[in-house]
Amino acid sequence: MERKVAKEFRHKVELLIENDAEKDYLYDVLRMYHQSMDLPVLVGDLKLVINEPKRLPLFDAIRPLIPLKHQVEYDLLTPKRSRKLKEVRLDRTHRDGLGLSVRGGLEFGCGLYISQIVKDGQADNVGLQVGDEIVRINGYSISSCIHEEVISLIKTTKTVSLKVRHVGMIPVKSSSEETLKWQFVDQFVSESGEKKSSIAGLASIGGKEIKEKKVFLSLVGEKGMGISISSGPTQKPGIYISNVKPGSLSAEVGLEAGDQIVEVNGVDFTALDHKEAVKVLKSSRSLTITVLTGAVSTECETRKLMISQ
Repeated sequence: MERKVAKEFRHKVELLIENDAEKDYLYDVLRMYHQSMDLPVLVGDLKLVINEPKRLPLFDAIRPLIPLKHQVEYDLLTPKRSRKLKEVRLDRTHRDGLGLSVRGGLEFGCGLYISQIVKDGQADNVGLQVGDEIVRINGYSISSCIHEEVISLIKTTKTVSLKVRHVGMIPVKSSSEETLKWQFVDQFVSESGEKKSSIAGLASIGGKEIKEKKVFLSLVGEKGMGISISSGPTQKPGIYISNVKPGSLSAEVGLEAGDQIVEVNGVDFTALDHKEAVKVLKSSRSLTITVLTGAVSTECETRKLMISQ
């Protein structure tokens, strides 16, 4: 199992990093981490080489190499990116404007990214974040648009429809001649001089904050996950963790009763029924699981099933 994980990681490195010196640096910082077990230093070092959006998948590729005891902290320290698109609508005629600033465009060799959000403004209220990439405006792809064309497109309708995905990085380039660089959102200082930070996947239900978390489980021998799952009620469908066995692998990585399972090994769990969810969880000995923490009370659980391998 460990050889397979290491092989897949090296394959991902070969795909995403062309420079041999940078590859060697990445392997060196991972070796030093396994000697020192200093996770914050590791993540800081990783950000020096995982320094552009196309390399962000390396954070996920590294997760299986992180011991169970550090996985929760690793998830907190590493950038949160989303593969799924989110659509929001803004009123262009609002007296306070859209409530956001953007940077980028075709002439700078990158997409269009939100670089600033006005607190309590329109963009803030619909959940847009610094580090979001705007993919479509009013239904049109903007991948081949320069900055001025994007602004013109925004002005064509009263209601502006945006499709975005969270990347967690900001392009930095003051002129078309300057080399394009990237900054992580947690290191980004906005035009006003205010340091910005952003955590993807945050929401609030009944005043309780919920957050997206991703963990990796490698099931060795006869040891199972150690969780029970349940289907949510009609008004809150989905697959939820109803019980976690103390001392189990799931407990070690911080999974808790009430967490909603939203994805496993790339499979969307939001529309699966209980039987389909169990089948996916039993389909592999290596599981990358994304949950929304504390998404529901365990009082609403329905059917339960202990997941064993």
